[in-house]
Amino acid sequence: MDTNNQSKPVYIYEIEVCQTIVTVLERLLLIEFLLVGLTVFVIVLEQLLLQEFIAQDGNVYIALVVLTTFLMNIFNIFIIISVHLKWASNYYVLRSGEVVFRKGLFNTSEERFSVENAVSISTSRSLLGKIFNFGTVKIFNSALGNDLILRDIPKPEFYAEILRRSKDVQNNIFMLNPRR
Repeated sequence: MDTNNQSKPVYIYEIEVCQTIVTVLERLLLIEFLLVGLTVFVIVLEQLLLQEFIAQDGNVYIALVVLTTFLMNIFNIFIIISVHLKWASNYYVLRSGEVVFRKGLFNTSEERFSVENAVSISTSRSLLGKIFNFGTVKIFNSALGNDLILRDIPKPEFYAEILRRSKDVQNNIFMLNPRR
C-alpha cells in the first residue's frame, strides 16, 4: 500500500475562550471605588445644601443618607450584573483556520476572522497577567490590514500556538492539551 497517496487526516476543532475572571474583578473593583466616592460626595453635598433644614430635624438627614445609600446600592447591583453579563456573553471561538468573536446574550452576533492570511501572531502580558497567567494575543492579518486582538485571555501562549499551527492547513495535525 502506497502511503504517499493517502491524504493526511485533518483535525477539526472548536475551542471557546473567554476573558479571564481577573479582568472582571479588576473592572468591578474600579467601579466599586468610583461608586463609594460618588456616594460620599452626594452625602456631603446633601449635608451642605440642606444644612439649615437638617439643623431643625436630624431625622431627615438620616433618612436622606439611607435613601442615597440605598439608591447607590441598587445602581451598584445593576452595574455588577451588567459587567458580569457582558463578560459571560462575549467570547472567542478558535476553529480550524479562523477565529470567531461571538457577542450578545439575547441578540447574538458573530464576526469571523481568517487566520490563514495572518502575517504574525504575538502575545503580551501585563504584570497582573504574568501573576495570574493571562494576556493578549494579537493576530496581524494582511488581508484586513490591522490587528485582531484577543484581550485578557487565559494561557495566551497556548492559544497563540494553536492559531500558528492552524494557519497552515498542511500542519493542521496536532494534539491539543489545554492543561499545559
